Amino acid sequence: MMLFFTIVFITYFLAIVIKGNLYYDLIIKAGEETIKQHELGKKEAGEHAKKFAFILFAVMLPMLITELIYLINALQIDYLKYPTILMLLNIIIAFAKIKPDKNDLTTEEGRIKYRINLYKNKKRTIKNTIIKLLNLVYFSYMFYLLVF
Repeated sequence: MMLFFTIVFITYFLAIVIKGNLYYDLIIKAGEETIKQHELGKKEAGEHAKKFAFILFAVMLPMLITELIYLINALQIDYLKYPTILMLLNIIIAFAKIKPDKNDLTTEEGRIKYRINLYKNKKRTIKNTIIKLLNLVYFSYMFYLLVF
């Protein structure tokens, strides 16, 4: 089972390294729908934003939980332990950095700030590419441990 998920994660992180953030377009669409909802003041426009957010949440959360369970199980297999502990710390630090946007979307200034923050995140950055390459190296290392 660990070998199967190792191959899944290698494929997943390889796709991210090649294409950039896989969820970028979905995040932009959800953000734009949220802005439309507040501009129109209608609840119908928010339905689309909720659908996009749910799809994003439904895809990202299971992948993250699976990765955490994988890393906890990898502690038993990894005889060095340091790479796996560093990967766990990477995920914990990423969670600690998440902060919700508190823009007031009822005003025009708040919507402009929200849109600027929305488009400020790029599909591919050097930092994220390096982190994903390190993830790819780690899962290749785990593949080596599991196969040989």
